Amino acid sequence: MVPTHIPDKPTALLFAAWLFTVLAALSGHPLWPIDETRYAGVAWEMWLRQDFWVPYMNGQPYSDKPPLLFWLLQAGWWLFGVNDWWPRVGPALFALGSLWLTGGLAKQLWPEYPELRWLAPAILMSCTLWVVFSAALMFDLVLTFWVLLAITGVLAMTRGARHGFWLMSAGLGLGVLTKGPVVLLHVLPVALLAPVWSSTPIPSWPRWYRQILFAVLLAAGLALAWAVPAALRGGEDYARAIFWDQTSGRLAASFAHQRPWWWYLPLLPLLFFPWSLWPPAWSALARSSRDWRTVFCLCWVIPVFIAFSLISGKQEHYLLPLFPACALFLGRALGRSTATPSGNAQWPVALFFLLMAGTVLITPYLQAPLDWPTWTAALPQSGGLALLVLGGLLLLPRQPRPLLERVGMVATASLVAVAICHFFILNRIDAYDLRAVSHFLGERQAAGSPLAHLGRYHEQFHFYGRLRQPIDAIDPDKADRWARQHPNGFIVAYYRGRIPDVGSAPAFQQAFRTRWLVVWPAAALATHRSDKPLSDP
Repeated sequence: MVPTHIPDKPTALLFAAWLFTVLAALSGHPLWPIDETRYAGVAWEMWLRQDFWVPYMNGQPYSDKPPLLFWLLQAGWWLFGVNDWWPRVGPALFALGSLWLTGGLAKQLWPEYPELRWLAPAILMSCTLWVVFSAALMFDLVLTFWVLLAITGVLAMTRGARHGFWLMSAGLGLGVLTKGPVVLLHVLPVALLAPVWSSTPIPSWPRWYRQILFAVLLAAGLALAWAVPAALRGGEDYARAIFWDQTSGRLAASFAHQRPWWWYLPLLPLLFFPWSLWPPAWSALARSSRDWRTVFCLCWVIPVFIAFSLISGKQEHYLLPLFPACALFLGRALGRSTATPSGNAQWPVALFFLLMAGTVLITPYLQAPLDWPTWTAALPQSGGLALLVLGGLLLLPRQPRPLLERVGMVATASLVAVAICHFFILNRIDAYDLRAVSHFLGERQAAGSPLAHLGRYHEQFHFYGRLRQPIDAIDPDKADRWARQHPNGFIVAYYRGRIPDVGSAPAFQQAFRTRWLVVWPAAALATHRSDKPLSDP
């Protein structure tokens, strides 16, 4: 008899693996500048203002992103108090929910293969890109959850289930509130191409497309329920930004020739690691069958990937909503395969870990002769040794084992490698840790000192410093004027290479990325004009 449910043990192991990645992130590096610190700062300003309609950044309405992720942070702070861990745990819960929805799609697509309900989520959660962002304060995994919800609804609609329409509408509407109309790009292709993949005869295709239209309109209504009151509260400029820049304006800007069309292609092997380097995955895909479920996954992935390749504004995390489809496709291919990998099937994955280990071990010795960023000298030997041991363990000869056991082994190795990077390596890279300078600036502001930032300010100090007032963003050539007007203030500046001598020591300094971040007392610059600092970190 074929089992009709997932055994408790695989489900518990998946939850334990998710928890492991979250704890590794919490024990590793703090919020990453500039994106994560910016979003936490925007949420912090909303919290201070108790204004949950309009996000603010440095005292001005922030129109780049809709508010749902910020609402999520507000909810957690309301329950647990303002803290530093919830900005990671909150989005991670959506990553967990995405694993559950992926398992649910596996059940709908392949009910005759119950093992796929844990195999596909296991593949998904061990992909490098997914693990790296699974506990990151970013919008894309939250968006992925809503994309999965909407596509679950699309699949249910083809079978005549009434709840499918509401799932699709809710997924689209909440996706718009998460990251704007891009959710339509992820969902509409697979919905519009239903005649290509649907295994269930649709009584009326005109009625099908009317349902899709009504779902989009209902989603738009849900988004407008926030956007209209927010526009009235935020003012004319904010209203123009959220109604234009988030739709036609953002689409036009995305074709600004920022990156070539092929930019994603060389990244794919790294983003899909370890499965991109695992020979059994290659052979399983080569033998995979072509049925309507396969076509469904391809209709989900290919049109969106082509669109993102043509749109020149590219980031690797934009592809995250496509990963569940890839995990379903690969999981079914592996589950259908009858091959038993040999004892050394992990060698490409092991060699990659050994290459990472060698890079970590040798880089500190190359920093000085090659003039690399100063933080590369701090890469710990302990992290490299841990990766070296992990790669060596994968290379040990083993007896051939069933394919699904090997999937678990490779997935576990991937999670452990990311944990090693978090705990042993990222903890030592202080050049991306802005907590100390943020606390310093927060103390100065609390004592009544005004603060200024040379060039554009990205909100990177507000959350960790718990700043309650904006920071003046000033042009570098106006630093001396601002210093004379605010003699008790402090100015944040950035330098490549040597810090200039202004006749007084900086109040604070640290390595930041490839530069030096320096906080000057305004009195030190009031009578001395230094070399022009960088205007943008």
